[in-house]
Amino acid sequence: MQRKRNSQQRTPRKDRGREKMQGILLLVLGLVILFVALFALTRLAPHDAPIRKLPPRNESFSDGKYLNREWGIDFTYPKEWGTLDLDEYEGSTAPYDLTRETVHFRSTNPEIVQVALHVPSGTIVFLKKGDASEESIFTIEPPRGRELYRLLPDGSTENVYTIPESYIQFGSLGAFSYVRFSPSGRYIYVPVITSIETSVEKAFDLQTKADLFGGKCYEVATQKVIACPERVYPHASPGAGQYTLEELIEGSTFNWSEDENVLAVTSFGDYAGFSVGIDGLFVSDYGDPGQINVAFTRDNVSPPLLNDPDQCGLCPLTIDDIAIDNEGIVTFGTAIADGFEGSGDAVNILDKRSFQYDAKTKELQQVAYENYL
Repeated sequence: MQRKRNSQQRTPRKDRGREKMQGILLLVLGLVILFVALFALTRLAPHDAPIRKLPPRNESFSDGKYLNREWGIDFTYPKEWGTLDLDEYEGSTAPYDLTRETVHFRSTNPEIVQVALHVPSGTIVFLKKGDASEESIFTIEPPRGRELYRLLPDGSTENVYTIPESYIQFGSLGAFSYVRFSPSGRYIYVPVITSIETSVEKAFDLQTKADLFGGKCYEVATQKVIACPERVYPHASPGAGQYTLEELIEGSTFNWSEDENVLAVTSFGDYAGFSVGIDGLFVSDYGDPGQINVAFTRDNVSPPLLNDPDQCGLCPLTIDDIAIDNEGIVTFGTAIADGFEGSGDAVNILDKRSFQYDAKTKELQQVAYENYL
């Protein structure tokens, strides 16, 4: 009897072997690509600044403990603060970046309006609302209470500073903004909002509670820091030839020597007389950051710095590359351009100089000078 043939043609054994081999090769190729990709990601990722995910929000407890295993933060605080939450605010840059040494928290207690932790030292300061209004008014920075306290290691608290009535020009203002620390955590600096458009910069020594800038004025005629007349405090009148140090200081330009024996800060710009700054650098006495001296201004060097609007418009001056060694030598550079960076127009440097200032002898020396006119 003849068998019935299958209508479908069988795949030759040789072809099936070829398909199996192709499948194996594709699998091996895929594994190689995956390995190379993982290797490249590992090699290219920055090891010194790994990316952090947002920490869990349930690590603050009402019994006065805060624990964040991911960040290695573990501290206790007064139970009456309630629970703490990481403070995100508009305009903050990278609030969860690993490089941040200061972490800000909000409290569920409405009287505790900000808690600031200096991670390296474990120093904690906090702001109490005091008599500050909760009225929402547009200001250059968010106001945060009127009383500044430090949390001591034994759990007690001490008042560092309370904003006086002389700082309060409008009902809801005269309030602190965000606290920042020096590298060691001993010194703090924090703006005080004094009106809708103005603020002054406060700085304190947490060990002595000294107010580093308070009551000090820059006198234009002598180019020296003097005690402020009470009538011009906290804002002075340029017409009287005096400015308070607090209103001249740029809060983003605090520079410390490694041992924190010397502090250097810059002032707001002058822009050929059209602003309220002095284009200056202030440097403290060696070993005493509370004693501030005028190290440099546009007017105390020779040959004189450009200040002619016909040559350089507003003549914006930049003070940069500030460095301080542990012997108290402050090095810095200056540059005058014919415009502002970011304005969209080409900017040309017209005058460039380098200086050294000795915080011990209070002597300024010009070490390099280039004029491009």
